[in-house]
Amino acid sequence: GRRPHRRPGHPLMADTPVRDRAAFLQAYDEAMRRWAPGTETLDLDSDFGRTRVYLSGPPSAPPVLLLAAYGATSAEWSPLALDLAVDHRLHAVDIPGDPGRSVPGDAALATPADLRRWLVGVLDGLGLARVHPIGHSYGAWIALNFALGEPGRVSGLTLLDPTMCFTPMLKGYIFRATPTLMRPSGARRTAMIQWETRGVPLNQQWLEVTALGTDAFGLTSTVPTRIPAASAFDALTAPTAVVLAGRSRVLHARTTARRAGTRSALITVHTLADASHYGLPMTHPHAIADIVRATGTGAAPA
Repeated sequence: GRRPHRRPGHPLMADTPVRDRAAFLQAYDEAMRRWAPGTETLDLDSDFGRTRVYLSGPPSAPPVLLLAAYGATSAEWSPLALDLAVDHRLHAVDIPGDPGRSVPGDAALATPADLRRWLVGVLDGLGLARVHPIGHSYGAWIALNFALGEPGRVSGLTLLDPTMCFTPMLKGYIFRATPTLMRPSGARRTAMIQWETRGVPLNQQWLEVTALGTDAFGLTSTVPTRIPAASAFDALTAPTAVVLAGRSRVLHARTTARRAGTRSALITVHTLADASHYGLPMTHPHAIADIVRATGTGAAPA
């Protein structure tokens, strides 16, 4: 979901000391070894710092950019990568400042324009003129912000249970997430995820990674998110798939589906009835991969 924006010196900073990052990085690196065979890494430098990119799939295949949910790390894409890397070139990025292998620089990612400029630099560093972003939760908001602001760089768009893109988050989720945001810990984050997924088992290695990331990085800063006005979608030029989790406790799926469906004729809405918000990319990778392929061709998924 959305992350609260903080400035240096904000009093919450004192409540989130940096803990053992070595333990997190060891677990994260081990999890990333579960990606598709032949996965490579690349580090790109800019004013925003050093951005780690994980690459897999045929270099000549259609390029995809993966933007994970807040605190989920690129490890959440492992099941989807195993499927989609067969016929796509995947580029998963760690956001500088978030749990992962990226390192913040002198310039802060503080505004939507900063995020767009950062991603333009990433694409330029990768030698990509256009790309199909796939974003989850807050990562979906980043992807939509990029597609609306830099439409010439986007060939397609897939938004997975996207927060602050069409509808606000549910009050019950905000209430449940507040303790984790105010005093973040791995235990609190794990408990929140288990509540949201209604106890449906998720990959234990990923749960450990995201918990260790919370302990190691605390409450990381974010760009303030606002739901785009209906008129903003006039800038959308790429075929777009909105994939909603029918059992999400973060968004109301039916309301979000209705709102998304009115924003642009380029948007197609899919609801996976038994999916949760946090589990979506890990529990339904094959359905998502089929939707991505259909969005790229303009055909309906089988």
